[in-house]
Order: sequence, then structure tokens, then C-alpha cells
Amino acid sequence: MSVDEMVGRALRDLADEVRPEHDPYSRIRTRHRRSRRRRNAAVATTVAGALAVAWVTVGPQNAPEPPPATGFDAQRTWEQRLADTPVRGKLAAADPGYLADVARLIGEHRRGGLYLTRYAVRETHILYLDDVGPWRIAIVAFALADPGASAWTQASAVFRAPKGATAAELTRIEALNSYSDGLGPFTHVEFVNEGKTSTAAVVALAPAGCTVFSAAWPDLDRWQAEPTGSYLVRDASTVRAEWWRIECGGRIREKTPAPYDTGILPITDQVVTQELRTARGTPDPQLAREALEGERTPLGPAVLSGLPRVVWGGRITWPGGDAAGRTGVTTVVAAPRVAGGWAGTVSIRYDRDTGTGLGIGRGFTTEENPADPHTTVAVRLDDTASGVLVITPKTATGVRVLVGGAVVAQAPVANDAAVVTVADPLSAEFEALDATGRVVGRTRINQPPIDGAIDGWSTV
Repeated sequence: MSVDEMVGRALRDLADEVRPEHDPYSRIRTRHRRSRRRRNAAVATTVAGALAVAWVTVGPQNAPEPPPATGFDAQRTWEQRLADTPVRGKLAAADPGYLADVARLIGEHRRGGLYLTRYAVRETHILYLDDVGPWRIAIVAFALADPGASAWTQASAVFRAPKGATAAELTRIEALNSYSDGLGPFTHVEFVNEGKTSTAAVVALAPAGCTVFSAAWPDLDRWQAEPTGSYLVRDASTVRAEWWRIECGGRIREKTPAPYDTGILPITDQVVTQELRTARGTPDPQLAREALEGERTPLGPAVLSGLPRVVWGGRITWPGGDAAGRTGVTTVVAAPRVAGGWAGTVSIRYDRDTGTGLGIGRGFTTEENPADPHTTVAVRLDDTASGVLVITPKTATGVRVLVGGAVVAQAPVANDAAVVTVADPLSAEFEALDATGRVVGRTRINQPPIDGAIDGWSTV
């Protein structure tokens, strides 16, 4: 799946307690851009000639409509629609005076140099204002005076104070929870409770006219429209492992797991012990735990339909890419995805590293369970390099690589795996052979799937 532009980048000029907000879940947004095929030149010429005759015959007409925006221009159009959406939240509707005070104080503090001074702002829009759980929350968009053609048109900020806070308390610098150089078409915020032990408040906003749907994890078989329509609110009593789907004009614009951790699929000592027992190779226990936890957390555990698995672990020398010639312990983990298939990561901890944790990581996808000891798994060791790690069944003693039916590489198996170098790994077929030369496993490197049902925000 392709990557949506990040809506924020870290800023360094404010107080330490103010945290720049990124959109960490943009990595899983699918952008399915549809192209329109042009008619052939003869038809185009005929149509153009007809239009020219009509112009001369009947006189001037209205200027033609510009073509619909696409790509980032379309995303900025959706962002503007979100910024123009009337404020959401029961508090905003019930107390217009309070809403006006919040907007006024934010503007005064910003112009006075208290915060957000990096932005040249035309207008300030309060997008959401209400109490959720233990917090009073304000989500604010700032229309930028001169954003440039390649930047978002809106900056944004989130203010948080205890439930029932006055307008002055909600707009203090201590209440500025996060800010971003962008707003984006769909924005969401999540807050934990005061003890930082669980999610206590969630707000997600889509543009007016859109509908937010949700479905419980892991089955996702019953999508329900949120009663609030174009936005979603959760507190401690309603937060759950779930997915969200945003539809606008009958088209699915986004489908994403709720970006908070409800504690599902925990990596316990028992899980690690079991995985070390069933994994191929000789995985390092601590690095295996780190890899399992890493596979669970980046996109949120609701992306998964089951616990991550350790596929293989052992020592290899990487043949190319950023880690070329470096030796260390490599760990391969994978987990089943709600959307189907498996996805995982291959990573290395270099021998000479003085720090802790895993080094370079490379993602992969596969339709079958790579942790099944009877499967053959091929994973690239680097995006641009030709090195491939082939994990084999226990009975395999060798690996061969075929391109177009011809053998282009071979390697012996050691510790249930072999490293081969292939000029074009995506075109190759990888076979695992036993001592008699019989093929005991066969695989190819899969490309990540594209969800064609999701239109994304790159069309209007």
C-alpha cells in the first residue's frame, strides 16, 4: 500500500512539554488512483472541431469547468472541506459564548507569541469542542496565509485540559497537547487516562457530508454508521478494538484500524517461549521478543487477526544494501492480517553494535503462514539490493533459484536457511531441495496487495 503525505513534522522551537503530532497510521492508508483513458486522436480532433464550430455559430459560452483535482491537490481539497465543516461537539453547540472565548484566546495567545508563532494565519477554525471522558478537548485548524503549492493549506493544534476547564485554562500553553504543519482530510486524536494505563478519550473527524463507520475487531463483518455521522467519539466505556471506514459520496475514502492499543494480543513470556520452541533456525530470545513486540505495535494490534509468530532466527552475513558485509543475528517475524494473508519483518542486530535493539528491517508479505515449518519463505534483505534469505523446511539441504525456468543461483542450507544473490528477486522462483534433489518447497516473493475498493483522498 502506498504512503500518504505526513501531516506534521517535529518542531523544535516550543516548550518541551508540547509534543508535535504526526499521523502514524498514514502508512496503512490505501491510495487507489484511477486513471482515465484518453480517446484516440481522431475522435479528439473531431470533438475539438465540433466545439470550435459551436463557438463560432452560437457565440461565447461559459468557460469550461476545470478538471477535477487529483493527487495531493485533491487531498488539499478534502482538507479544506474538513476545515470548513461547522464545529462539532455538544459543548460547542450548547455554549456559543464559550466557543467564541476559546477562539479569541487562542488567537490572542498566538499573535502575542505564546505559542504557534511559526504560522502566518488567515483564519482560525474550531473543529471540535467538548468534554470526552476526563478531558475537555479542542481541535483547531489554522488557515495558512501562504502555504505553497506542495504543502497542506491548514496547520492544526489540539488543546486538552481537565473536564469542565474554563476557556482560559483550555487555551494555556500547558494545555497545548500537540500541533502539526497539516490537518489532512481525516484527523483523529487519542488520550490516555491520568494514570496513563488505558485509552480514555478518542475523537476522529471527517469532512461534512462524509460518514464514519466502525466495525469490531477481528471479524469486521458488521459495519455500522456512527450516530454522530461525520465524526466519532469514544471514552473509556466505549473504546474497543475496532476498525474505521470513512465514506464520502458513496465512495470509501479510508479504512484503518483504530489507532490505540486496547491490550489485545499481548506478547507474554508464555508466547515468547512457545515461539522459540517452534521457530526455525536458532533465534535469540531477547531479539525474538523485541521483534514480536515490534510486529504487534507499529500499526496497532487491530491490524492483526492473531499473535505474531517467530519464523526464523540465526546468524548470517548480509550480501548487499545498507547492511552489506555486516554479520549479526537476523530475526524474521510475521503475523496474520485482518485483511488476509500474512505480513512480517526481517531485521538484523549487528555484532559490533554497542546499542540495544534491532537494526535495519525489511517488510514482506505472503499468502500462506510463513511460521508453518513445512513452508518455504523468501524475503529480501534490502529494498534495492539483490540479497534474499530463503527459509526452508527441515528436510531441505539446498536452495536453487530459477528465472524463466533456468537456474541462476544455488546455495547450501544451514540452520534451516540459505542466502542467495539474485539480480531481480521479484522475477525469481525459489526452490528448496532435499538430499536427493527432490523439491520439498517452492515460493516467490510477493508484492504487497492493493485494496481496489478504497478510493482514498486523492480524487474528489
